Amino acid sequence: MKKRKLKKNIRHTLTALLVLFLVGLGGGLAWSFSESIEQEEEYTAYSYTQNAEVDYRVQMKSGEFFEEELKEPGKAYLSELTESIMADLHYHFEGEEKAKISGTYAANATLEALTSGEEQREVWQKDFTLVDSREFSYAEKSFTLQEEIEIPFAEYRDIAEKIKDHTNYNPGKLNLNVEFDVEIEVETDSGSETKELNPSMIINMRGSTFVVEGNLAENNSSGVTATRIVKATDLKQARIGFAVSAALVGIVLVGFMTLTYPVKERVSPQERKVARLLQKHQERIVTLSSKPGVYMEQNVAVDTFEDLLKVADELQKPIFYYQVRGELETKHIFLVFEKNSSYKYRLTR
Repeated sequence: MKKRKLKKNIRHTLTALLVLFLVGLGGGLAWSFSESIEQEEEYTAYSYTQNAEVDYRVQMKSGEFFEEELKEPGKAYLSELTESIMADLHYHFEGEEKAKISGTYAANATLEALTSGEEQREVWQKDFTLVDSREFSYAEKSFTLQEEIEIPFAEYRDIAEKIKDHTNYNPGKLNLNVEFDVEIEVETDSGSETKELNPSMIINMRGSTFVVEGNLAENNSSGVTATRIVKATDLKQARIGFAVSAALVGIVLVGFMTLTYPVKERVSPQERKVARLLQKHQERIVTLSSKPGVYMEQNVAVDTFEDLLKVADELQKPIFYYQVRGELETKHIFLVFEKNSSYKYRLTR
């Protein structure tokens, strides 16, 4: 096959680009083999859901006004006629298969007095234990816990009244906070995990009536995580990609070097002379991108560049250079300006 001629500088540039591309691909290929194709992956080995809900009924004091002793949830209640609140803690666990589940549950109440205003600050608080921490253990796929807990509303209200009488301080806000804590540990062959659910009640005890608020239900979905060794498919594909690309670029490079040969650009004597002048007198010559648009009353032509140098030395002026490219030749012009006159040297062969 006949070789094609390319200018030497163009051929060198294209060859350098192909070599750089090949080196980059080689580096990528080396990196892909330096990484292990077997990697650790985290996955969910055991999934489960759990929920904890608190239902309640309000126990009224027996009296002459109302015959109903138990009030259903979701209403407003008279504080003076309330004896207690019967809370029903209901917890349910559902796993994808049998597992060992152990844990504890407890219930605590806090009577909290706060200042009034936007920035409420705690003045005093008293803590009460409703249910001591109780343990449980199951080896099942699912199970349910249920506990009825009595909250002595009237007793806590009397305590708050005694503190008010003793301190002569009437709180801006008086809250009864009840927290139900369920903590479990799920153990499987793949590992274990600990989780908590914390439903709660908030009751404002300062007024003549109250409602039960708070986060009465909590649930979540979770799982026991583990690690396993997997094949890194992306890394395998990267190795193939780098290898194929490097091979293709290598073939292109060999073909390019085989099917082309460099041809040195021909430089005319005139251009060589200009290059020498520009290099020798680079500190004195200002190269212009186009012909200067300046009108001079007098234009003087000099025979040699040395004559123009003498003029520039005499006038202490810089030498300006520009090209005029034509179809047949390129004109190289050197100029020295002095007021309304110019001194010009045109380089000829």
